[in-house]
Amino acid sequence: MSARMKGGANLAKYLTELKQNATSARRVDVGFFRDATYPDGTSVATVAAVQEFGNDRVPARSFMRTTVAERSRQWPGAAAAVLRATGCNARQAMETMGQVAAQEMQSKISEITEPPLAASTVKQREKKGSERPDKPLIDTATMINSLRYQVDPSDD
Repeated sequence: MSARMKGGANLAKYLTELKQNATSARRVDVGFFRDATYPDGTSVATVAAVQEFGNDRVPARSFMRTTVAERSRQWPGAAAAVLRATGCNARQAMETMGQVAAQEMQSKISEITEPPLAASTVKQREKKGSERPDKPLIDTATMINSLRYQVDPSDD
C-alpha cells in the first residue's frame, strides 16, 4: 500500500508565510510614553502613576490595574480571533489588542467617580471653568488623551 501527495511546495510556501506573519511582532505596550507631557512639562506618566497608586495627598484611583483585572480574561480569545481572521498576522493582532486595551483603559478613566475629589480641588476647578469640576481623573483631558499603545516599541 502506498500514498502519494501533491502540493508540497505550496504547503512549504504557506508554512513559511505563516511563520513570518506569526513572528512579525513580539509585544505591545499600553500606557503613557516619554513624549506625553502637560503644557508645563510635567510627565503624564508621573501623574498617571500617582492617580493609579495614590500617595500621601491623593487617593488611589486605579484605572490600569482594574482594567487588566476586569478585562484581561477576554483578551486572549479576542487575540485568537484576530489571528484567525488575519492568517496569523501577529503585528495586526498586537495592533488590534493594543487599541482595545487602550480604549478600555480610557473608558475606565471616564467611569471613575470614587473616591471623590477634595472640596478644595472642586473649588479650584470651578474657578477655572471646568466642565465637570467634581469628576476625578479628567480635568484637562491630557491624561486620557495621552493613553496609547506601541507595537514592538524601541527600548527608549
